[in-house]
Amino acid sequence: MRKLLCVGALAAGMAPIGALYAIEPGPYLGFGIGATSYDLGVSDYDDGNVTRGSVDTSGTGYKLYGGYRFTPNIGLEAYYANLGNTTFNGVANGTTKKHWNFGDISSKSSVDGFGAAMVGTFPVNRDFNVHGKFGLYSWDFDSRETDSGGSFRDSDSGTGLMYGLGVSYQFNFQTALQLEWERYTDVPSFDVNFFSLGLSFLLY
Repeated sequence: MRKLLCVGALAAGMAPIGALYAIEPGPYLGFGIGATSYDLGVSDYDDGNVTRGSVDTSGTGYKLYGGYRFTPNIGLEAYYANLGNTTFNGVANGTTKKHWNFGDISSKSSVDGFGAAMVGTFPVNRDFNVHGKFGLYSWDFDSRETDSGGSFRDSDSGTGLMYGLGVSYQFNFQTALQLEWERYTDVPSFDVNFFSLGLSFLLY
């Protein structure tokens, strides 16, 4: 009986510790940095005159975000995401002038913008959580292109869908380390994947 009482007292004493790192409702801020990958190929740059080319679809992106958790499981998040850039280099034969002039050609493109998303969080245990998000991304696209005729700039803007998955580790009830994958669609006619590592901080 004495042993049972001791075990019960120990369990009662540990209960607050077990709940210490649970996600709390309230406002939070965070940031992340990582690798981006553009769903682009040479065919996306070919106006019918490109004879050969190569695309570097990888870049470095970062994001800043803030949100509010209405419950430990449901929240709303606003963010700024810079999705890095991608580069293309190739050769055009210039048989018909559509976009590229004859000779060496190149393009460097970048995407950034603001968005908002709903976030659903699901606890795995005391320290680990998984989450999913779904929202909108208002993007700005900018491209600097060069051929034998000189350099010119192309830009566009619009809105696409964003969704993602992630896992987080709670250092304590205020600070969490997050690993995330996000996909930004129709930017402007292609998609961008963003893999990031970051920190989030509860503001109280």
